[in-house]
Amino acid sequence: MTKVHTNRLTNYDLIKAAAVLIMVTDHVGAYFFPVHSYDAHLNSSDLWWRAVGRLGLPVWFFLVGHSRSRDLSPPIWIGATLLLVGNIVTGMSLLPLNALFSIIFIRLVLDVLARTLLVSRTRVSLGVVLLVTLEFPSNGLFEYGSLGLLMALMGFVWRHRAQVLPMLGNAYFIGLIAFIVATCVARQIVAFHFHGMQAAFVALGLVSSFVLLMRSPVREIPRFEAEVSRSFASTARWLGRRTLEIYVVHLLTFKLIAALVGQHNWFDWRWIG
Repeated sequence: MTKVHTNRLTNYDLIKAAAVLIMVTDHVGAYFFPVHSYDAHLNSSDLWWRAVGRLGLPVWFFLVGHSRSRDLSPPIWIGATLLLVGNIVTGMSLLPLNALFSIIFIRLVLDVLARTLLVSRTRVSLGVVLLVTLEFPSNGLFEYGSLGLLMALMGFVWRHRAQVLPMLGNAYFIGLIAFIVATCVARQIVAFHFHGMQAAFVALGLVSSFVLLMRSPVREIPRFEAEVSRSFASTARWLGRRTLEIYVVHLLTFKLIAALVGQHNWFDWRWIG
């Protein structure tokens, strides 16, 4: 994630705080209002939980690529491992590995991938097509698979657009960004079997999320902070800067509750869901 080094409230605090709330909404739907693929054609109202949850997806992966940091310190490894253990204990599948492992993998390979691809249009095109092609098999290993890496690559390209634009050209650059966004939208709609209003909501919401991220360089927002209550500012700042801890704790809690109410069997784990 893009880190900020200030005690003042920033626009990224607000973006990530909103993304945290959206993420929790998504996981409420995933754990307590699951919709099976054979029911999805019914356009179930329970799918709205997941539809809302899609809107926060770009935040986590785009900002991994946009950030200068490639932090691989113990907390992210510990968090990823705890969630893996949580799956074992509560009878959930071990694969795909949780999104923290996806982020670890992205941080390990993104700079090498970017240096390899961002030398010509041909390499960029081949690399992007390869990532899209690998999304289905890689999604069985890591949450979001190569799609997460593609969104992170978009964040990297956007941060370094001043250096990338002269080589790619304006038209190609715009087309590349549009293609990645369209791929992300299409994949989410297909994966969750959204139809009608839900599909339109997801498409519009995802596009809006990407545009917001691209139009929002990190900055302090003192005027807004002065106009809202101190408790609101403190809560937004805390949510935006404790995303790792919130992610791990709420998922472990949801896994435990789901097992207690009988959605999963204790220690009856499988390799693949």
